[in-house]
Amino acid sequence: MKKSKISIMCIVFTAVLCLGVFSYDEIPGVVNNIPLPHKANVIVQLFNWKYRDIEKILPELKKYGYSHIHVSPPQQSNEQGKLCRKWYGRYQPVDFRKISGPLGNESEFRQMNIAADRYGIKIIADVVINHMAGGNYKTLNGEKVMIEEKYPDFTPADFHPFLEIVDWNNPKEVQNGWLYGDLPDLDTSSPGVRIKLRNYLKKLLSLGVDGFRIDAAIHISPQDLSAIFKDVSPDILVFCEISRKDPAAMKPYSDMLPYMDFYDFPLVNTMKQAFSPGGDLGILVAPASSGKALAGEKAITFVTNHDIDRGYAYPKEEGMDDSRWQISGFDRPLAYAYIFGREDGLPYVFVDMKNPKAAIDVFPDESYDRPEILAGIRFHNLFLGKSEKWLDIKTDRLIWQRGDSGLVVINKSAANFSVDNFQTSLRPGIYTEIRHGYKMEVDKESKIKNWNFNGQSAYFFARTGDS
Repeated sequence: MKKSKISIMCIVFTAVLCLGVFSYDEIPGVVNNIPLPHKANVIVQLFNWKYRDIEKILPELKKYGYSHIHVSPPQQSNEQGKLCRKWYGRYQPVDFRKISGPLGNESEFRQMNIAADRYGIKIIADVVINHMAGGNYKTLNGEKVMIEEKYPDFTPADFHPFLEIVDWNNPKEVQNGWLYGDLPDLDTSSPGVRIKLRNYLKKLLSLGVDGFRIDAAIHISPQDLSAIFKDVSPDILVFCEISRKDPAAMKPYSDMLPYMDFYDFPLVNTMKQAFSPGGDLGILVAPASSGKALAGEKAITFVTNHDIDRGYAYPKEEGMDDSRWQISGFDRPLAYAYIFGREDGLPYVFVDMKNPKAAIDVFPDESYDRPEILAGIRFHNLFLGKSEKWLDIKTDRLIWQRGDSGLVVINKSAANFSVDNFQTSLRPGIYTEIRHGYKMEVDKESKIKNWNFNGQSAYFFARTGDS
């Protein structure tokens, strides 16, 4: 597979692996005798962070096992009034030729990329290429008409005429309409517009960017997106935001741009069902085979991002309120444990902007160094490319192994449960739970004689020695 995948976190963790190099000291959530992985493969979204602040924490991110950083849109954006301070101002472009704004200038952006290269961390830039900043129009005879002067590199002819998106199943409206009825939609079928957008992507690459996250990708036709990315290197990581629960929605884009990946919204929808009261964890076993998730090599697996967190991830006109995507309470760490523990997908960790206001932040504890996340990252990176074997599938719990030396346990129930003479195909030896250091023995018949697992907990075990 192009990307490896696995899971993470919760109240208790456990992972399993052979003896090897030992871990860094004093990593929250990782006990000292857990081996160091040889590779890292985890994205962190540092949402609305300044470039200088990102540069300062690069040594930590490297030590913790992150491989990519998703940064907010860097182009000059709407800086009028309150939008200069609001995060969504970054998603209202004004001039793609300039890197400037509240997050930093072009020099700071370049310096962040140079510093990231020194640590072997890749920068993924969020790019908004579907629309421009709102408010750059006037109303004439009941119709919105573009005003020219506020976009230095575009004219009114570069935009689609005003069209409100009413039918979200109508591709013409979705791909040509103005988002929220306010954000002027670029005519991405225009060769001139495509050249300007392509030049912006190439500019970012020249400044050291290693990949792109495409905002509002479903509002651009696959043909237009393919043309925009013509001559842009296919060897970089590029993933699209298509917030739909059916994997079929991604297929036209995947067919046109086979190297592109996608946020795994279908899996978020499936996890929401599985972890909700009365849900069945069994649907999380090989979900791609039943159309409940993307195939692993195309999937950016995540629990939340800035749109879900703030309620903008799904068009409410489709009758699905954004709360549908929000996995909350005790379920969030269990969901993270699942995405870090499985083989499929490239895991993605959301880290909120610094000091967010409670009114816009549903889950304010989203930091990059919380112990349950770091335990899961260590497990994920240790078992990259190791196959899954499901050992116990119940409505309220899952147990599976990775390769012959890693084990994941998720218990959704509030009640504890125990295993006795539990059969695995793990290598005999001593296994250590990554976060808390609990020891567990696998005997010469690959059985776990007895072990008790707490309620509403997840465990990652790795093999750390012989019996």
